[in-house]
Amino acid sequence: MDATLGDPEAISGTTVQAVLNATLDSIKSPLLEQIAAREAAQEATEREAQAAAGRADAAEQQATQALQQVAQTNAMLSAFQQAQVNRAKRKAARWGRRLELLAFAVLAVLVAGSAFATLASSIPLPGVVIPPSLRWPGRILFIGLLVVGAIFSAVSLMTGWSVKSGVSELKDRLIARLEAHYLDEFSPEGPADEGS
Repeated sequence: MDATLGDPEAISGTTVQAVLNATLDSIKSPLLEQIAAREAAQEATEREAQAAAGRADAAEQQATQALQQVAQTNAMLSAFQQAQVNRAKRKAARWGRRLELLAFAVLAVLVAGSAFATLASSIPLPGVVIPPSLRWPGRILFIGLLVVGAIFSAVSLMTGWSVKSGVSELKDRLIARLEAHYLDEFSPEGPADEGS
């Protein structure tokens, strides 16, 4: 009606076509707008998904780098702790050797001193004078050491135990205590409380 302004004679083939085209355009335009809006929304969603995937990749890379740093730190800490353990073992072994040497030296001095005091007081040696106050203690010490040596020899023959194995056991216990002390001293948590 708008195209002919109410005049029935004004209707022609082109008028019908124009009316049809206008009707089609009025039907198509909202649909085309909806399709365009959906396509725009889908493109925006795809862009957001790509951006999220990029952020996820970046976060995964950061997490991987953090895990690598943690692994490196753990490896360094493990190497440091192993170095501390080795240091503690060396120090404990050194003290154990010193203890063995000290025990041997004390025993050797006692045996040599008591033997010398006993022999020098029994056999007159020129230029060697043993005071009378040391003669009997030297003899008693020498005889005591001989008796103790005989007892240790009998025990070692019967049981297989020896002074050397006893000193070695003492050294091993000392090494274990010193290791525990030094490992506790160098542990990351610090020294443990003595009461706990």
